[in-house]
Amino acid sequence: MYGQNPEITKKELVEISASLIRIGSKLIKNSNVEKLIALSQKENDSDVQSLALMRLFATVPSDKRVILALQKIIDNNQSPQLMGMSISHLAALRSPWLSERLDKYSRHQKDLVRLASISAIHFVCPKDHWNLLKGRLASETNPGILKAILHESSFIGGPKARDFLDGVINEKKLGNDYVVIAKVELEKLSQDSISHCR
Repeated sequence: MYGQNPEITKKELVEISASLIRIGSKLIKNSNVEKLIALSQKENDSDVQSLALMRLFATVPSDKRVILALQKIIDNNQSPQLMGMSISHLAALRSPWLSERLDKYSRHQKDLVRLASISAIHFVCPKDHWNLLKGRLASETNPGILKAILHESSFIGGPKARDFLDGVINEKKLGNDYVVIAKVELEKLSQDSISHCR
């Protein structure tokens, strides 16, 4: 079996498994989905883990086993890179599971996880999304994430986005650079902007 051949690298194994998912019978497809999930969770090489996740996203993006594996990666607090990828993918699938946990991960100690969580808000629309953004704006220190919070508010849209950005502009607590970004985001909102989150 090719899995036992020492001449085949783990990255090659990922690519072979991804190909077999695309062209194999149902049994072969299922077996290789399981192999890629195992590589994404148990492999010590983060490059192999990331590659396995990307191939799963490309071949079986909404497979229940993949979704459960992503939830496990997030809950087990695996590497920030894997957590960020998992959060972004679940956000694109509009995962209710993620929506319920987004506030927790938007306060994570690692920047990459916080950034992915903030960027997911307009996809999953957690309850109290404006309070979540306001809370992160008040406590965040990373300049890139502060910018992402301002961008996210315009992605959400609606009258509350205007109020949020007007508050940043008028209060000037963040400094001139952020006031400029808030003004740019405010200009992106049309007068009849409708909120993506209800």
